[in-house]
Amino acid sequence: MESNNESYLRLINHVLDQLDKTEIDSATLEAVQVRLDKLAARYQDDETIGTDRYLLYQAQAMVHYWNHDNQSAAIWIQQAVNVRGSRYPFADEMLAGIRIMEQPVSPPRKSTLRGVLEVTAAIVA
Repeated sequence: MESNNESYLRLINHVLDQLDKTEIDSATLEAVQVRLDKLAARYQDDETIGTDRYLLYQAQAMVHYWNHDNQSAAIWIQQAVNVRGSRYPFADEMLAGIRIMEQPVSPPRKSTLRGVLEVTAAIVA
């Protein structure tokens, strides 16, 4: 018979597999969110799961990421780190990616063709 922890890991890994794509449509995201809400209701406070509960938070961060809500994604992935008790590569990569996407792009210093060429040359160099 499957233990509570084994059942949880099987279910949450299925959710994470659905989110680990290069593109996700809105219908899939909605279905994943419904499944994630059910998992959270059942396992979020289950002490037998232990720190593996961080995967719930990671999945929620991924849903927000796919919905282009980087601020919420960063909050959820940080919560995953807190629940896990330590940083881990996926969380570090997600946070780094969010920071890169949120950096403002500076306009060229000069609006002349020469200014644009100088900025372009600096980027290429």
